[in-house]
Amino acid sequence: VDIEPDRVYVFTPDGHAIDLPKNATPLDFAYRVHTEIGHNCRGAKINGRIVPLNYSLQTGEQVEIITSKHGTPS
Repeated sequence: VDIEPDRVYVFTPDGHAIDLPKNATPLDFAYRVHTEIGHNCRGAKINGRIVPLNYSLQTGEQVEIITSKHGTPS
């Protein structure tokens, strides 16, 4: 696997790798997984720890998106 310096490689809770641009946020991750997950995103956990949605993702982190069916990303 080629790892490019302008990309970050993070993982879903079930171990799937997601390739994103450097400085991507949990909200970027949510939209990459599925548009509806992005629309319903309320928060995120990185390696089990709650982080703000503007957190800058780092290669190797596990990202879990917290969703709600009501409202918009906060």
